[in-house]
Amino acid sequence: MTVAIAFAFAGEKERTVDWLEIMYQSGNPNMPAIYERKVDLGRDDPRFQDLRRLMNLPE
Repeated sequence: MTVAIAFAFAGEKERTVDWLEIMYQSGNPNMPAIYERKVDLGRDDPRFQDLRRLMNLPE
C-alpha cells in the first residue's frame, strides 16, 4: 500500500494503478482503505475503474 501511495504522491498514475492491481491480485485487505484516501490514485484510469467495480466500491 505504501508503494502505491508514494507513486500517487509523485504523480505517477500508471505506476500507482500497477501497484493497486498487484495489491488486488494478492488479496491485500487494505484495498478499500486506499480507495478512500484523498490522493490522486489514477481514478480516471480504466484499470482503476475495473478494480473499483471488482471491489464493489462507489465511484
